[in-house]
Amino acid sequence: MDDYRGNTPLIAAAAEGDIPRIHELLMIYSQEGTLHQQLEEASTNDGFTPLLWACMNADTDAVRLLLAAGADPTNPGRTEELYEHKITPLGVAHERVTEDGSVNQDIIDMLVEARIERNAPKHTTYIRKRRPSVKQRKMEANWAPPYGRKYLQLLNTKKKGGSRHNFTRKKEHESYIYLIGYGGISDILSEFVTCTKYAIKYKRSLLFEMGNVYTSTDIKSVFDFSKYPIPVYTDKDMIRKVLKGRNLEPPVDLNKYSLKGKICFIGNQPVKRDTPNSAALVFNTEKEYPRDTILIRSGGRKGRPGHELYFFQHVTLQQNIIEQYKEFVKKYKIPSTYVAAHLRATDKPLSFEFNISGINKPTSNTIKHGGIDSFIEKYAPMQTYIATDNKRILEELKKKHPSVIHSDVVYKSKRSNNNTRKHGLHRNGAHDPQVFIDAILELIILAKAKILMPSVGGYTEMAKHLWEHKDVVEHLLRS
Repeated sequence: MDDYRGNTPLIAAAAEGDIPRIHELLMIYSQEGTLHQQLEEASTNDGFTPLLWACMNADTDAVRLLLAAGADPTNPGRTEELYEHKITPLGVAHERVTEDGSVNQDIIDMLVEARIERNAPKHTTYIRKRRPSVKQRKMEANWAPPYGRKYLQLLNTKKKGGSRHNFTRKKEHESYIYLIGYGGISDILSEFVTCTKYAIKYKRSLLFEMGNVYTSTDIKSVFDFSKYPIPVYTDKDMIRKVLKGRNLEPPVDLNKYSLKGKICFIGNQPVKRDTPNSAALVFNTEKEYPRDTILIRSGGRKGRPGHELYFFQHVTLQQNIIEQYKEFVKKYKIPSTYVAAHLRATDKPLSFEFNISGINKPTSNTIKHGGIDSFIEKYAPMQTYIATDNKRILEELKKKHPSVIHSDVVYKSKRSNNNTRKHGLHRNGAHDPQVFIDAILELIILAKAKILMPSVGGYTEMAKHLWEHKDVVEHLLRS
């Protein structure tokens, strides 16, 4: 997906000198089989290829990575269409002068060697006794700056459309939003989408960490963000490095306070949750801030219905999570056609009345049934999958209804001695990353049911929204 300047993600990463991003994209394109096309793709804005941008920035590491991946050192991109002369990577490297007034000889040597290897015959009938010098290799390649002093004239030429092309622009720092995700999954994804939409509008990237509930989970290990509309970073060391010494909004001393587990604030001082006059630490999403300021959003706000659909539409599950889903279905013998119900840990009365949506009935025209027992009996002998972490209710339902099926997720609680626990299994997510994965797998099971009986709360709302948009569920499971 090209950005607003007409640059592909690889071109943008090369222009910014983002080495980790370049490496990540090269791996992705190699797996997709589009590596050669992406390496030779030129920007629709200035005609530059990724290698041309790396040479323009005199970025030795970026040039080395791109050449190793197979970039053509002689490809001028589309510069000949936009300028009087074509501009090659070798010519750019020859003309670029470093701060000490010299050219980057390492880049020139790498380009020359790559050009020689590219033009060399596939099979040779001799063995060289010694490696030729750089000067000899230049002579063998008939190397010379392709346009000499005329290159300097290009610094003052105007592109089609009349805007000046600034070859000597300074590289800007990437601008960030720092989000700490608190609460349940729906709360976390809602805040994620809020930050995403702001980041798209003001061209920022997202630094993300799980807060007090799922701290053991790296969200990138569960979801594939390769096609997400903004860059997302979850590496904790990288985040700490970026935050160090930067201006923050709202201002908070990260050396003195940790935002993890400190979900509420009075002013900029962390306090316990539900402290009177306290609130989450959030920046104003209606305001634009200086680009060198990192914006903090310390979640804990109630999820906005439907926000999670936007998230799920732009990610897919990682391949190992898809395999876990298949094993989940096989292990618990979930049939192709079934009904499902979600019960929270705090749902106590079995006769509680729920709103139930039929397969062809919109949410606005729900029909009432007498509770979970009536629901199971109505659709028997079709099997009913029960997603819950309330062991007491589950055991009673199993005794009364042979058609009930379930996973053993409920039995993984570290607090299994108390059958009337006040909190759900997500409380174990701080030390067990599988808790988050199991929650996502059960969410998909609920969404794929023929008929869904929801409970109340953010998680069940997510399940209902996904159930109403089964195309999004299929998108998530697309490998």
